[in-house]
Amino acid sequence: MFSAIDRVLQQPTAVAWLLLAAVVALAFIAVCCVIGVLVLAAAAKQMLGRTSFADQAQPLLDKGDLESLIEKCRARLALFNDDASAHYFIGVAFLRKSQYRQALQHLRRIPELQAGWDVAPMIQAVQEKISSEEAPSLQVVSPSPFREQEEDR
Repeated sequence: MFSAIDRVLQQPTAVAWLLLAAVVALAFIAVCCVIGVLVLAAAAKQMLGRTSFADQAQPLLDKGDLESLIEKCRARLALFNDDASAHYFIGVAFLRKSQYRQALQHLRRIPELQAGWDVAPMIQAVQEKISSEEAPSLQVVSPSPFREQEEDR
């Protein structure tokens, strides 16, 4: 092939130059096609290997690895702040860690972001937990510290 190109270059006629341009163009197109096929194959492989965020988060929740789940959710929310799945999983993780205010913050976002997700019972349960924590305790302390003072008089 190179000897043919060498002969064409030695006899510069219009047809020879046209043929040379056609060969170069075809070689360029062939290289572009090969690169395109490789890129498409890599993209297809990546798409087949991808899983949804929920598929990645659920095993962490099932194992009880709440710290890893919270870290994964925070990374996801840094990229996609309006991801209802990430808000759900981080809310559940905080709920299981008894961090009710953080859980409530994330669970309240879900109905805004994803219509049809019924998290109202979960939100209500978290609000009740928060209310019970804030309610003053009316337990009787025994022995009363005031009895000692009264007996001393």
